[in-house]
Amino acid sequence: MDNSLYFRERAYALKPLFAELMQSVAGYTDYDLRPFCIQWGRSYPTDENTGIMFYGRATNGWITTETDVDKLFDPAFDDRIFARDDQMQWVYDCAGTDNKYNSNRSAFWRIIRQVARGFYPSGEELLHVCWSNVCKIAPDGANPDNHLYYDQLPACQRIMQK
Repeated sequence: MDNSLYFRERAYALKPLFAELMQSVAGYTDYDLRPFCIQWGRSYPTDENTGIMFYGRATNGWITTETDVDKLFDPAFDDRIFARDDQMQWVYDCAGTDNKYNSNRSAFWRIIRQVARGFYPSGEELLHVCWSNVCKIAPDGANPDNHLYYDQLPACQRIMQK
């Protein structure tokens, strides 16, 4: 099965959990919150018990401040968080840049690339893995504080299990 179809089918299971997540952080109106969802490379395997998934704590910012779950999972919405066109390619695009984010300077991405190269030495190792975070909501440019972390944790745990 094509992995984009495989993951799009899973969106239906994640949407209600993300609605619950958004409700759990609705009171954080003073924060510039950025929702995040799993990202995968175009060659990520879909067979059960295969592939490598890496987890971080939070994104330190992401694509949008949108909170409407229907939009966040809508393939026609450019700022969607699920099944984005670029998925893992952005890490390569940000490698060595002088822009706001340089993935070569990130210990997180250096470790992921090094581990993934052990399994996928093609030079496109990130296209074979997926990545998510424990926290699916983070303020732009920061990790969640303890209040935001623990308020979203139950919903994030259910998302991780799914």
